[in-house]
Amino acid sequence: MPRQTLVAFAMAGALVVGACKPTAETGEGNTAGPPSAPASEPKITDALPLPTPALDREALLRRVAEAASASAGGVDDRAAQSELDGRQFTLRIRFGCGGPARDAAAGPMSWSYEEETQALKVRAAPDLSQAQPVIGAMAGEAFEAAEGFWLPRPWLFADACPPAATSGQGAPSGAAAPPIAGPIAGEGPGSVGIAQFFTSSDSRVSRRSARSFETVQKVEFEQVPSGVGFNLVLSGRLKTFPDGRVIRCVSTDPNVRPICVLSAELSSVSLENARTGASMAEWGVG
Repeated sequence: MPRQTLVAFAMAGALVVGACKPTAETGEGNTAGPPSAPASEPKITDALPLPTPALDREALLRRVAEAASASAGGVDDRAAQSELDGRQFTLRIRFGCGGPARDAAAGPMSWSYEEETQALKVRAAPDLSQAQPVIGAMAGEAFEAAEGFWLPRPWLFADACPPAATSGQGAPSGAAAPPIAGPIAGEGPGSVGIAQFFTSSDSRVSRRSARSFETVQKVEFEQVPSGVGFNLVLSGRLKTFPDGRVIRCVSTDPNVRPICVLSAELSSVSLENARTGASMAEWGVG
């Protein structure tokens, strides 16, 4: 066979063998299939949404002021209140600013201290009930009972004690304002409250039935928060009345601020030392 013919046969065979081999680029002839795609990196947009923060004292009182304004102006604010249903809240009620009482049971919220035994006694009793005419009118026939608290000084957004003396308009700096004869209607304790409303079918376990929250502890004199008091801390979620509102307001005089009450479902009640912020006691509710 001529030499040229042998060379041609050899080159043709090399081409056929080369065509049968898999290549890295195409993967032809590779029975394992194409390589799997790398796992995608998590994106920031895939993160879970942050929970809605609990409403505090200031946020609650601002919503109460809006509800009072709507009620006094004859405005139907049920749509504006609808987003409050189910909202978590933590409400601090400051009390005991005037110092210790001779007896811790002297009022609905009071405290006493015995230096000899270092016994600190604190008492916070629910002072809002359906027996009060305004609450009975709010509850109507839909509820069997109501229990809760009136907020002292509801015009204060902060949980704080007022200064012992404040300057009145036109008074010299540092001088106490002259006393005002008689109460200021609608501006004292009893104008804003928070309560649980119970139907006849609701469990009676969470009802206090006028029982107070009390604690007795041994506390050194230096740790007694005389002058700054204590915080009663109410935690839970807001709950609508049958009409769709969370805040009900009533008024019998158009020239007096309406009385408003928040409907709530309490989960816990606790006591704080207002000077240190330390929790002193906690009671489960429900």
